[in-house]
Amino acid sequence: IGKAPFGYKNVRIEGRSLIEVDGREADTVRYVFTAYASGAHTLDSLLAHLKNERPDLAGVRTLSRSGLHRILTDRAYLGEVPHQGAWRAGRHSPLVSVELFERVVARLGEEAARDGAQREAGRAHIRQAAGEQQAQVLLGGDEGDRLLVRLGRDDHLGEDLDDFPRGLRVEPAVESDDAAEGRDRVAG
Repeated sequence: IGKAPFGYKNVRIEGRSLIEVDGREADTVRYVFTAYASGAHTLDSLLAHLKNERPDLAGVRTLSRSGLHRILTDRAYLGEVPHQGAWRAGRHSPLVSVELFERVVARLGEEAARDGAQREAGRAHIRQAAGEQQAQVLLGGDEGDRLLVRLGRDDHLGEDLDDFPRGLRVEPAVESDDAAEGRDRVAG
């Protein structure tokens, strides 16, 4: 057994390495699962709530968003352990019920889908704002040399591997103080 997950502690009993419930941390884990499953919080709002309203809970001051996500998706809290690529019943006590765990995982999936949809909407907005203009990226090198990379007008650029040789054009950037000197140039 490796390091026990938050909410448990490593112990040695009769020469065997086991994990057992750590009371204060286990209370934090149960609170986190219950609060998130209630639907009143996103990951970010739950983290803020824990740090501002529940600093008395063990481990909250050092908890991060990714740490919170790790807790909410760790099957160890069901009393399971990973063994040979699968989760199996362990010898430690579960901290949450299967129903609560599944409700949390379902909410996490919904939140991820909503976040993904918002990111896609943002990308669509950027594409729309660019209109018919050709996208350009200026890459800077260690020696001060710069390259201008242009992407061709392709609404599905990058979806096919052969888009890249056809859709990219690389040329040296203009080394000038007057960006208006060349119509298709970027000042360095």
